Amino acid sequence: MIFYKAVQNSVKEYPIGISVVICCYNSEKRIQKTLEHLALQKANDVPWEIILVDNNCKDHTVQVATTTWEKFMIDFPVLKCVKETKPGLSYARECGINESKFKYILLCDDDNWLREDYLINAFHVLQSNESIAAMGGCGEPVYDAFEPPSWFPPLAGLMATGPQGKGGLDADGESKGCLYGAGLILNRLYLENLRKSGFVSTLMDRQGAKLSSGGDTELTLALQFLDGHLYYSSKLRFKHLITKPRTEWAYLRRLSFSIGCSDFYLSSFFASNKKYNWFLLVFTNFVVLVRSWRRAFIASFEPGNKEVLIYERMRGQFYESFFHFRKFKENIKRVQTVKQRIGELNSLFR
Repeated sequence: MIFYKAVQNSVKEYPIGISVVICCYNSEKRIQKTLEHLALQKANDVPWEIILVDNNCKDHTVQVATTTWEKFMIDFPVLKCVKETKPGLSYARECGINESKFKYILLCDDDNWLREDYLINAFHVLQSNESIAAMGGCGEPVYDAFEPPSWFPPLAGLMATGPQGKGGLDADGESKGCLYGAGLILNRLYLENLRKSGFVSTLMDRQGAKLSSGGDTELTLALQFLDGHLYYSSKLRFKHLITKPRTEWAYLRRLSFSIGCSDFYLSSFFASNKKYNWFLLVFTNFVVLVRSWRRAFIASFEPGNKEVLIYERMRGQFYESFFHFRKFKENIKRVQTVKQRIGELNSLFR
């Protein structure tokens, strides 16, 4: 692969191993279980570390985390706690990545319980295929001491759960086109070259209690500019803790609206060579909403009805196209610049 030669020649060497980055915002009730599962990892032959990022926690997250880790009396890996004052998951992840030292970076959310062979399986796959820029696994929803509504399980995929491969649960290989951030593993060589190309994320993911999303999708889409493969491994299994508020119908509607807002910006990755007429784009989105609002309104009284979530997603797309079209055009230019820079890097190693 031509670009991989550019990757190898333009980025400094990092030690072989895995840096586990856990981003926390008021996580004292969740972090203990997450660390307990990390302590059970059967990865004695794999160098690894844990970077816990305190993203303006107002509780005792750091104290609980350090006490929990000390309880296991594990000499390796060391739990390193760092502070990121800018609110937002994307900022916290960036901080954790900057503080990490190994070639592979595992983004483990504070509510992800990794199976005991997660790290060792990930390490073997990545070491055997250097063309993998990012790899994801399969999250299984577990519920925080409550029974979810009967209509919720089919919608649990909105919470970063389920297989991510084109072939289904047990089919390892190419992903569906992007990967969710929970349990995501990145090859730092590709990530560093993406940074050198000028790529900067515009989607900040969640910020405190604010619902925003799409940062992980944006990153994995951009990694493909480098000819990096997005890979799904069925051997990477983890449980994703779902709290009761996240199973409420109002929450899912707000989440779908937020996803729609992100969709509008993400479409710039596929539209970077096109010219867009603002009026035509807004009018088209408006017509789609008008045609479907009556059906969506009736369905809104039926929690779990997917038509409502689809409508909310379209509403988010319309909202962004109407109020923030200028940002969309700026994003198109940004994507073009990144692609051009990558092309320049690529040409150096032909």
